[in-house]
Amino acid sequence: MKTIAIISSQAFSLVNFRGLLIADLVASKVRVYALAPDYTDQFRRQVIDLGAMPIDFDLSRTGMSPLRDLVNMFKLAGLLLRLKPNVVLAYFIKPVIYGTLAAWLARVPRRVAMIEGLGYVFTQTGESLSWSRKLLRQGVGLLYRLALSRAHRVVFLNRDDSADFLQAGLVDRAKLEHLEGIGVDIGYWLPTPPVSRPVTFLLAARLLREKGIIEYAEAARLVKKHYPQTRFILLGAIDPNPGSLSQHEVAQLVHDHAIEWPGHVDVKPWLAETSVYVLPSYREGLPRSTQEAMAMGRAVITTDVPGCRETVIDGINGFLVPVRDVVALANAMLRFVRQPALIETMGYQSRQMVEQRFDAKKINPRLLRILDLRASFDEALPFLPGSASFGCNAKCDSEMPASHANVAISISVVSHGQIDLVALLMQDIHQHCQGERIELFLTLNIDESLPFDCADFFYPVIIIRNLKPKGFGSNHNHAFSVARGSYFCVVNPDIRFDVSPFSILLGCFANLQVGVVAPLVYGPSGEVEDSIRTFPTPKKILKKVFARFPQRDYSPGFDLVHPDWVGGMFMMFRRSVFEGLNGFDEDYFLYYEDVDICARLKLSGFQAILCPSSPIVHHAQRLSHSNIRYLRWHVMSMLRFFSSTVYRQLRRLRWA
Repeated sequence: MKTIAIISSQAFSLVNFRGLLIADLVASKVRVYALAPDYTDQFRRQVIDLGAMPIDFDLSRTGMSPLRDLVNMFKLAGLLLRLKPNVVLAYFIKPVIYGTLAAWLARVPRRVAMIEGLGYVFTQTGESLSWSRKLLRQGVGLLYRLALSRAHRVVFLNRDDSADFLQAGLVDRAKLEHLEGIGVDIGYWLPTPPVSRPVTFLLAARLLREKGIIEYAEAARLVKKHYPQTRFILLGAIDPNPGSLSQHEVAQLVHDHAIEWPGHVDVKPWLAETSVYVLPSYREGLPRSTQEAMAMGRAVITTDVPGCRETVIDGINGFLVPVRDVVALANAMLRFVRQPALIETMGYQSRQMVEQRFDAKKINPRLLRILDLRASFDEALPFLPGSASFGCNAKCDSEMPASHANVAISISVVSHGQIDLVALLMQDIHQHCQGERIELFLTLNIDESLPFDCADFFYPVIIIRNLKPKGFGSNHNHAFSVARGSYFCVVNPDIRFDVSPFSILLGCFANLQVGVVAPLVYGPSGEVEDSIRTFPTPKKILKKVFARFPQRDYSPGFDLVHPDWVGGMFMMFRRSVFEGLNGFDEDYFLYYEDVDICARLKLSGFQAILCPSSPIVHHAQRLSHSNIRYLRWHVMSMLRFFSSTVYRQLRRLRWA
C-alpha cells in the first residue's frame, strides 16, 4: 500500500481544504498521514472520520525563529523517517519550506510542494517596505530557493505566482505544475436563491490588511451614504499574522461604517443570506472562499490581481476592480444596488463556472497524478472543464444553445485596437464553420466598443476585458484557463478564410504525437507566407538579415510538413499538450512565444504539423518593421530565447 504524508500548519485546513482529497486517497487504498501542529479533539475526530491518521508535530505557523524552526525541521525529518511515506505533500509557507527539507533529509522518494499564494511576506501593500520586511523577504526567498530545489514538483494555483517565482530564481521551470485552485465540493456548496432585499454584501477572510478589509469598510461607508439600508457583513477572526488588524481596529471599522461582524463562524448560512460576495484582496493563490460563494450562486466583486482575477470574467459573473481603489469598489457595489437583476444572472454564471473549473472531483485526479499515485487511483481522469455555459458577452445573458453542450474547439482572439478586423474574422467563422462545435474567447486588450452583438453568431462568444494591456502569452493563457474545448486554437485578428480550416486540421491529431497544427498561410496577394521554419540561431538570423535573397526553410507542397515551429498567427493545440506545457511563456512579450512553445513541445516529444490542404489568408501588420518600440520588443524577445534553458537544450540535441 502506498503512503502519503500531507503536511500543513493548520489542522482546520486539512479538514476543510483537503477533506475531499483525503477521502479520494483513502478510497484509492492509499494510507494517509495528516500532519498538523494544532489539532483539537474536533479536528482529530474529523480527520479520522475521513479515513486518515492525524499526526501531531511541532511548527510555529507565523514568526521567524530560525533556531526553533531548524530544531523542529530535524524533529519532523525524524518523524518522517519513522512513518516512511512514499510521497510528501506540503502546503502553506512554513510546511513548504521546512516540510520539504525534512522530507529530503528523510529521503522520501517523492516530494511535492504546493504554493497557495505568496502570503504576507511577498504581497505588495502599496506602502514602502520597512527594512525588517525587506530582510524577511530576502530570508524567505533564500529558504524557498533551497527547499524548492529539493522538491520534485512545485504546484501553483495561478500563473502569476509561478512567473514571479521563476523571475526571482526560486524554482526550476521543469518542476512547475498548475492547478485550477484546490476546488470545492459542489455537492455540499449547493446554490440557494440570492437575497435581493436588502442588497447584502459579504466578505469572509482572515482579518488581514492585505485582504482589503479597510477598503471594504470604506466602500461600505460610501454606498451607505446613498443607500443606508444596504447590509455589509464581515466574517473572520483576528490572526497572528503580522499583517492582521487588531481587535480595536476591527471594532472601530465596524462602529464607524455600520458593518456586521459575527466573528469566525460557519460561512455557509451567512452566504445564504447574501446577495454578492466581495474579496478586495491585494493578492491570492486562488481563493477558496470565492469559489464557495460562486458554488452557492453568488455574483462576485474582486480585484484584478493574481489569484482573484481567475475567479471572475468581468461583466459575466461579477466585476473586477483595481486593487486598493475604494471608489471603484463602491461603484461596483452600486451597480448591484441599482440593478438588482444582475445579482441573480451573474450568480447563475458563477455556479456554472464553478461546475466547469472548480469542482474538486475534477481537480483531485490531476493532483493525484502530480503526486504520482496513479497506480492507486485507477479511475483518475484528465480534468476537462464541464459542458455547461457560464455566459458570453454582457450583452448576451441568454444560455448557450444546446448544440454547444460539448465544445470541441476553443478559439482565442486578442484585439489591441483591431476590433474591425476581429468582426470580419468572426463573420468568416459564422459563415463558413456552421455545424462545428466551437466557442470563441475575445480578449479586449484595450478598451474598445463592439461593432456587433455576440447573439448574432451561431457560436458562443465570451468577452474578456483587460483593465490594462497584457502580453500575447498572458492573454491566451487566460483564455485557455476558462476554455472548455478539447482543442485550443490561437488566431490573430488579421486572419481571413472562405473555407473552414478547423475540421481538416482536427484530422491531423489522429497522430497522437502531434501537439500543434497550423494551416497553410497565404498573404493578401496570394503568395505563400514564410510561416514555418527551423529553429532560429544567431547565425541564421544574421544570414537572413544580410542575404540578398533569403532562402526558405520549407517549401510546402501537397503533403503534410513537419517544421520545427509554426507561426503564432494561427496555432491549434491539443488541449492536453498545451496544458502539459503550461501554455505560453509569459516572460516573452508579443514575439517568440510561438518559437518557444514549439521548442518546448519538441523537447517533450511532440510534433508540429503544417497542413497544406487547409488554407487561410493573413493580412499581416508587420509592426516590428516600421515601429521602433515593436522592433525593440522583437529584439529583446529574440535575445531572451537565445539565452534560455530551452534554447540550450535544443543546441545540445542538435535541433537548432
